[in-house]
Amino acid sequence: MAPESPQGFSLRLHEIAARNGIPTGSTAFALWFNQQAPELRVTRCAVRKWLCAEAIPSQARMVRLAQLLGVDPAWLRFGATAEQLPQAQDAAPLHQLLRASRHLPVRDQQLLLDLARAMLDRPFLPHGSPLPPTASPA
Repeated sequence: MAPESPQGFSLRLHEIAARNGIPTGSTAFALWFNQQAPELRVTRCAVRKWLCAEAIPSQARMVRLAQLLGVDPAWLRFGATAEQLPQAQDAAPLHQLLRASRHLPVRDQQLLLDLARAMLDRPFLPHGSPLPPTASPA
């Protein structure tokens, strides 16, 4: 089976969903995805095709799905490479945070995810370093 095949994608999707405690029934998975990404709504039938290795999501859905599952979109679509494995392990604390926040309302989950992304995009400051100046309120 080629890693870029729908079968490979489906296996990885089942694996990461199970690791994150997300149900892999098509109706439940579609409901979960639509709650997390209402801007990219998906039908139960489309999710069934993902889970049964009959289709692969659009690029926009693939990227959002990977974000929600805390994995690299390239890994989800094509499979792991040697250089991607350490990155997946580095993301473990973020996965734990996202799993722990599942009881929060969807809006609060999204705020937490946006905050985590913003923090990951900022340059690392060693412990004890002064914070950069911020703009003062007008």
